[in-house]
Amino acid sequence: MIGGCCSRGLCQAIESPSSTRTQSDRYEALFRQVAELANVSGPVTLLNGKPIESNGQLIEITQTTAREAIGLTDQESQVLNAVASDCEASIRKFDISVRPVIFEARLQVLASENSQSAAHLLTYLGNERDEIVLESIRRVKAAFGDSRFTMLDEWVRSRNQANFFPPVGAPHMRGN
Repeated sequence: MIGGCCSRGLCQAIESPSSTRTQSDRYEALFRQVAELANVSGPVTLLNGKPIESNGQLIEITQTTAREAIGLTDQESQVLNAVASDCEASIRKFDISVRPVIFEARLQVLASENSQSAAHLLTYLGNERDEIVLESIRRVKAAFGDSRFTMLDEWVRSRNQANFFPPVGAPHMRGN
């Protein structure tokens, strides 16, 4: 299935291919970070095995969870975590399966051998990858309902996708 073949009601941004790419990129980043956060728990006072210090004080870094940052209920948080993990696993599997095809197509483009055909193949594979993310978005929307999904979508659009959940640092007295 080619990306963009989804219901018009999913999000306003789904209507054009370039905006589909933007939405897919944003949500892929969100899902990746949510999946990564599933492995983080509690405050951290070490970075690369060394204490984190500022002005002689130990700094305790606390990672904000998606639930806290977005204001999700426990059930919504569980759904988002599950969908994010599934999406990440599907993308990893897809990327591994198409890696040789992508490499060959890029070589063809560089060598100008069937470059139009190779370029179409690369576009198609990019659309297929985007569809994995779009399907995950649809799953979240179905679970959250329209109003809660709209809240999530507005939150996602208002953030810097490079780091949706920045860690928060606070001084921590030594020995505590």
